[in-house]
Amino acid sequence: MALLAELRRRNVFRVAIAYLVAAWVLLQVADVLLPALRLPDWTITLVAVLLVLGFVPAMIGAWVFELTPEGLRRESEVDRTSSITRDTGRKLNIATIALVMVGIALLAADRYLPGQAGPSPEPAPAEDAIPVIAILPFQATGSDDGGFLATGLHDDLLTMLHKIGAYRVLSRTSVMEYANTTKKMPEIGAELGASHILEGGVQARGNRVRINAQLIDAAADEHIWADIYDEELTATNLFDIQAKLATAIAGQLRRTLSPEDRAVVDEVPTENTEAYAAYLRALDTLHNEGLFNNRRAVEQLEEAVEADPTFALAWARLSEARSRMSRALDDQNTREAALSALAEARALKPDLLEAEIAWAVYLYHGQFEYAKALATLEALGERGERNPDVLQLKAWLYRRLGRYEEAYETMLASYALDPRDPATIGNLVDMAVRIDDCDAAGEHAASGMEVAPDNSDVLTHLAIYELECSGDAASASELLSGIDFASDFQLWTARNAAWLERDYERMLELADIPLPDHGALSDAFNWDYKAYVLRQLGRDTEARALYDRLNTELAELAEEQEVAQSAEYANAMILLASAEGDAAATRSWIERHRRRVEAELKGDAYFRSFRPLWYATRLVDVGLHEEAIRELETMLEQPGGYRFPFVDATPAFDPLRDNPGYIELRERFGD
Repeated sequence: MALLAELRRRNVFRVAIAYLVAAWVLLQVADVLLPALRLPDWTITLVAVLLVLGFVPAMIGAWVFELTPEGLRRESEVDRTSSITRDTGRKLNIATIALVMVGIALLAADRYLPGQAGPSPEPAPAEDAIPVIAILPFQATGSDDGGFLATGLHDDLLTMLHKIGAYRVLSRTSVMEYANTTKKMPEIGAELGASHILEGGVQARGNRVRINAQLIDAAADEHIWADIYDEELTATNLFDIQAKLATAIAGQLRRTLSPEDRAVVDEVPTENTEAYAAYLRALDTLHNEGLFNNRRAVEQLEEAVEADPTFALAWARLSEARSRMSRALDDQNTREAALSALAEARALKPDLLEAEIAWAVYLYHGQFEYAKALATLEALGERGERNPDVLQLKAWLYRRLGRYEEAYETMLASYALDPRDPATIGNLVDMAVRIDDCDAAGEHAASGMEVAPDNSDVLTHLAIYELECSGDAASASELLSGIDFASDFQLWTARNAAWLERDYERMLELADIPLPDHGALSDAFNWDYKAYVLRQLGRDTEARALYDRLNTELAELAEEQEVAQSAEYANAMILLASAEGDAAATRSWIERHRRRVEAELKGDAYFRSFRPLWYATRLVDVGLHEEAIRELETMLEQPGGYRFPFVDATPAFDPLRDNPGYIELRERFGD
């Protein structure tokens, strides 16, 4: 009892209480302040450890020392008749009460002003420009999951924010280059055209997830808001955190979430954590491994809907992935599976945006119904205009339908949301060429080289610019000399560049890189290409052997009705007939090919716009020069096909150079 009385007299208990309250307040302040200072997550743990370690020295100090009018003195040196420990105790009581009030105020601010650094500002006038936000890739800080949760949450948050109208969010591709960047915020903002930048980190440990986020004024490089969310790792909590982030951003930007926006951010697509994890893995796979023929992503989405059959969003994504795969595989069973998944999504959530996108993708890639697919997307109105994926899909559909000006304008709108995406910039080069605007194509090509000078897609489209706008085959070949071909489009561009350069040795090298699987006719097209090159090199015996194999192959395939009635078969027969010098058969198979293309591709104007040049090359081979010139005239009079510099550099047309009809084409269409 004497010890307790002495502890009370020396204010040890009061110091302990004051210390603990002060530590509690300091931890609350650190929880908000440290992320704003962009310090690592372990900093707050260090603060907590230091406070715990400091408790014992504080208690020892309270026992050994006493506060006197002359300052701190050892308790044993103080005359008890002049001790002021009672006054010191009252001061400690007041300090403790004040600290408790500060702590309560901090708790109230966190409870009633979520995501706010202060009172919510008044909404900005409706006529104000819509802010542009760049959400940088989330950093995975010591997570058990290898970081997939950070990547997946970033993807899903962007998808959700693209649906709201309160502010505009840049697309994923453009921000991915800033993962682990050392660039300053003003530089990033200027490169992306973003007024504000959101960055954050995700830590998943056991059954807990901790997400910190900071909103930064890009031009001023100032943090204007920061918060930390520490929750149990459940799907519901992850969606709730995304909703809080969306709301906090709107508040700080003085924007009001409309009722429609609020419905989007408050939606919980699934409460099944296993299903949501599989869905996030699928998003990560699609972004890293491509959209077409992505079997692993399909399997992950199938896992998601198996875990939660009511997960409408996952059903819609599964339908879209299967539709794209069906085009790559030309497989009817996959098309039917895509339609089945779409029916599940629509039954669960009839107004789901992703289900409408999946329907358009099915019409595009599964049925080649370009007009119907475009009508589906146009019916989305503003919901589609905010989504870069919808805009790109619309641009491609406009191009398929021969509406090249609209295709270019729509791709420009997508570019505004995705200004650092090499594929988007490459598409702009091609679409500017198709509307005969080589100045714009050159500007886009220069932009692509600035953003991604080693990107194969950028280099391919820059090569197209050189071929189409100047006929500079040597420059085009040099651009493509060191790339690994990621698609048949890139390989064909390299083959065209070597052809126009008359570099047949290079063409022979490229002949050993086979085209993607064309089913039964894959060998036929590869043999024809290589035989043509061998013939130009004077290796006629080898070329003749390949043509003999082609003849035998096509004769055997003629017995397979489905193959024999296809446009691809007619195309192969054009190659064989022209190689054998049969003018009548070449002309006949060209007409059959035209009809079959119309039937199979249902008015694909983009594909159709290029065909006259290839028809013309084969007509020249069999001496039908006037018909070849008419094919070229048809192509050059309409938008979308090859421009005259490409035509004029083509070796196949050497026999036409002095033809009056060809000279007239040069006068009309040459630059």
